[in-house]
Amino acid sequence: MLRICKGGKRTMKSLGISVHARYWDFAANQPKRNCPNRNYIQQVILRAIGECNALVLSKEAMQEEFTPRTLVHESKEEIRAQSVEEFYVKLIADLKAQGAVGTAYAYQNSYGVLRSFNKGRALTYTFGTIDAVFLEKFEVWMRARGNKDTTLSFQMRTLRAVFNRAVKAKAVAKEKNPFGEDYKVSKFDTRTPKRALSKEEVMKIVNADCSAESDLSRLSHDIFVFSFLCGGISFVDIANLTPANIADGRTDLPPSENARSNQYPFVRACHADCWTLCRLLRTCRVSVSDTR
Repeated sequence: MLRICKGGKRTMKSLGISVHARYWDFAANQPKRNCPNRNYIQQVILRAIGECNALVLSKEAMQEEFTPRTLVHESKEEIRAQSVEEFYVKLIADLKAQGAVGTAYAYQNSYGVLRSFNKGRALTYTFGTIDAVFLEKFEVWMRARGNKDTTLSFQMRTLRAVFNRAVKAKAVAKEKNPFGEDYKVSKFDTRTPKRALSKEEVMKIVNADCSAESDLSRLSHDIFVFSFLCGGISFVDIANLTPANIADGRTDLPPSENARSNQYPFVRACHADCWTLCRLLRTCRVSVSDTR
């Protein structure tokens, strides 16, 4: 066993070998000259001490806090420390190569914000540096720039996702992850205030005279009014609407993706307009992108 001590705390690391007491020099803490396989045992001990010393030097150079227990755990997991800069750049490049453009863009944005937080300098520190104190300073910096909780939540969730990938890639020990009890992303209020036009404002749109506008502009106006009078029928369903879908004062459409209900009532006054709009859509062959 290798004993590791720091700050009054100690822990033991198994070397995977055992030596009988009569072959062990307790004063010198090494096997006696007559110990079987003495050279091999000494090599194992020296290698383990060297690995621990290398970890200690690395953490002291990066000014990272550690305990004997975390040191042993990192040694067991064979942590291959990478700078945050290296990990972000490689991760973004890999995602783009895999075709995950959306995720790559989110991580690229996160990387750019962290670079700005670091005064434009490269992110040469390791993930072990990103602790609760770091995150609090990052949050204060973003708020000083006028960012709200929604933006802060997005940036912190993205950074947490990258940190989790770093843990999985063994670029940092799992115990170093600050996103938990130390720093909770759930504290941000991401609720969006409800926003809607008043009935008077909607009626101004409904009653607007578009006769002098282009055919496409008038069609856009008709589709909006029709959607309003039908209680909010989606533009996708309007694009797929045919006269066969109209029956007993309702539109009945086949299920479409993300649709909770495909039956829409419409007011009696627009019954004739519904048929007219259906014929117009069929004539113009309007696609979903055309109605945006």
